[in-house]
Amino acid sequence: TIFVTHDQEEALTLSDRIAIIDEGRLIQVGEPDDVYDRPHTRFAASFLGDANFLSGPVRDCGIMVDRVGHIATTSPLPAGDATIAVRPERIRLVACDAATQDNRIEGRVAERVFSGASLTYTVHTDAGPLRVLRQNADGDVIDIGERVALVWLADHSVVVEN
Repeated sequence: TIFVTHDQEEALTLSDRIAIIDEGRLIQVGEPDDVYDRPHTRFAASFLGDANFLSGPVRDCGIMVDRVGHIATTSPLPAGDATIAVRPERIRLVACDAATQDNRIEGRVAERVFSGASLTYTVHTDAGPLRVLRQNADGDVIDIGERVALVWLADHSVVVEN
């Protein structure tokens, strides 16, 4: 049976397989978790959930982002330039002086949106504004204006086609 929906949550929870179509072109088919975690294109990453995008020339298992530095990925990289998608819930906010081997970009919290079970932060960085989704498990809230480091695993940096 085939169901057609524009409700992403419905598609993710009810489907065995998801197909994403952009302007009449089939761009990706797969199991819901695979399509969500490994989108092939910028459109797929944006259509099925939310994503941050970083672009730059390919260097040493990652990309070089202007004013930020090297961002690592475990995805296969094309020659030339590449765009990486990072889901907001895959990013952790830590103190700027915290040691980590993960990808790291520093910035200042510009916005905080409370949604009950979660908080969405917009952090202004040298790479532009990035969104971070945090569970509201312990009531630990980061203040607007606070400097933070955004960190995530290389496995969560997914190369997407523009």
